[in-house]
Amino acid sequence: MTGTPPEMLSADYLRQQFALMGYQSDVRSFNTRYIYTDSNQRKNWHNATGSTVIAAHEGKVRQQIIIMAHLDTYAPQSDKDVENNLGGLTLQGIDDNAMGLGVLLELAEHLKNVPTRYGIRFIATSGEEEGRLGAQNLLQRMSEAEKKNTLLVINLDNLVVGDKLYFNSGRSTPASVRKLTRDRRAGYRSQQVHRRLHQPGTQPGLSERHQLLQ
Repeated sequence: MTGTPPEMLSADYLRQQFALMGYQSDVRSFNTRYIYTDSNQRKNWHNATGSTVIAAHEGKVRQQIIIMAHLDTYAPQSDKDVENNLGGLTLQGIDDNAMGLGVLLELAEHLKNVPTRYGIRFIATSGEEEGRLGAQNLLQRMSEAEKKNTLLVINLDNLVVGDKLYFNSGRSTPASVRKLTRDRRAGYRSQQVHRRLHQPGTQPGLSERHQLLQ
């Protein structure tokens, strides 16, 4: 959970893993808050100190790609959440989002000695469950030049459950890049259809939900 000792330990563990791979890595702390609703429906601000872990893989040019995953698990945001045992320190967060962090580390391991044209930033954020607070803080701390030079952001989240891959373009994204995004999305979608047609259990007449459960 955001700002708890277990999260701080997780952040330091990630920093150590990046350092062992040879990356320049550090942990940035940031102060944030989110609304907590009590049993009488009173809303109060809950203060927390989040942690962001950043590891840098330098490229040949200044432009960069960000690969990110959040390291926090769901924190109870109301007395009702607590009563229903939603979130808290007992939540293991295997899908949301230990799997994303595992893939992040694996990508960093595979790319550590690979020369790349663009720089790569591996980033683990905090406060995602309370409204993407870590991502917002990261964006606020980026210079205009860094924002302009960021070509792509890959967000690793909920990788075990579900089968959807999202492509998002910004409001100021050039038309040529938006077209490329749509084309890539269409390409991945056709690949998914091809795989399903050749998977056991993907039969005409079965609902998509039933097919996915087989």
